[in-house]
Amino acid sequence: MRARAESYNTEWRTVNNFEDPRVFYVSRTKGWVLPNDLRGASRLDEVARRGAKFYVHVAQKPIDAELAAWLAANATRVYASAAGEIYALTK
Repeated sequence: MRARAESYNTEWRTVNNFEDPRVFYVSRTKGWVLPNDLRGASRLDEVARRGAKFYVHVAQKPIDAELAAWLAANATRVYASAAGEIYALTK
């Protein structure tokens, strides 16, 4: 899942706790949270190999080119709205 928060807050110059677990608690699921300032697909590829079945992208920031290419090759979009998209991972 893509968080709304970044991993590093430039204004405060501090590491940010982006891993909000509420969505997993409410949905009674388990998973990994990716910060919204993370670019590329390496972390998503890693968690997919560790068992992630879905990727939720919050529409706060656009999907970068590397992540878009990875999703095209390794996922199927199963839901889209103005709030974001959900992909079923096929890897």
